[in-house]
Amino acid sequence: MTQQFSPTVEQLIRDKMASGRYGSEEELLVEALQALDDSDADLKAIEEGLASVDRGEEGTPLDEAFDRLRQKHQIQG
Repeated sequence: MTQQFSPTVEQLIRDKMASGRYGSEEELLVEALQALDDSDADLKAIEEGLASVDRGEEGTPLDEAFDRLRQKHQIQG
């Protein structure tokens, strides 16, 4: 699949490639799509959590929630 991008998107791609973090434009695209999936999953979890609170259900203690986030994103804290 060949895709034409706007000059703005092409510049974003060039900037990201210049960082040296990505070996190819395909690698950049795959990581971007994975990040989008992760973001969508996080948003869904937040929406479910808010709905749970609205129903009056007991939530997850904040320190436990932060611990889970640290584990998910491999952050020491």
